[in-house]
Amino acid sequence: MLARSVFWTALAIAFLALTVVAWRERKRVREKEHPLGGLPHTHIASPVVEPLMHILSVESIGFILAAAAAVYAALA
Repeated sequence: MLARSVFWTALAIAFLALTVVAWRERKRVREKEHPLGGLPHTHIASPVVEPLMHILSVESIGFILAAAAAVYAALA
């Protein structure tokens, strides 16, 4: 029982860490947004930023739900 609880707790921590990484990527994408025009290779075009932000948002929500499910499994 304890080993199973430790496993699910570690899994929840891993999912929360992935949530933090996805959130940081959202910030990084927002900082590198650049309107079309003289586009440097280190920036992301504005039309691409919006769908990418939606994908990262859904990914973050999925990781949060997975972490909650892991915590529930650890406590059950």
